[in-house]
Amino acid sequence: MQAIFPDKPRSESRTTEVEGVEYPFTMEMALVDDQVFAVVYSLLPEGKQDEASTRKAGQALLRSVYASMNEPVPESLPAFGQKLTFRKAVGDENASVYVKVFAGNGVIAQAYVAGQDNTLNEPVADEFLNGMSLR
Repeated sequence: MQAIFPDKPRSESRTTEVEGVEYPFTMEMALVDDQVFAVVYSLLPEGKQDEASTRKAGQALLRSVYASMNEPVPESLPAFGQKLTFRKAVGDENASVYVKVFAGNGVIAQAYVAGQDNTLNEPVADEFLNGMSLR
């Protein structure tokens, strides 16, 4: 996995449940002003790294993104690597969250950028998201 951060990221690891399955996730995150640039990923356990299992876990991760944004999950899930855009009110400000979910080679990952609309612009978010790839 490769990502290009706008500042030195810090790393955290924890186990998170996604649709009833526990995954060991690592998060690499950089804060720039009030903007968050992050990559969250999990190496699937032995026996669950085949293409079908990875796809299933990636789809669960996609659904969890919608749930965490309090948005309905679309009947047809977007493709892995497609940018998702969410707009939210945070107090008196509007905020945007841009997300891409990836699944392949026994890894599931999500890259996201979040920040208030008055300081975060979409081209900056796109630059970060487009720099993310699974290897």
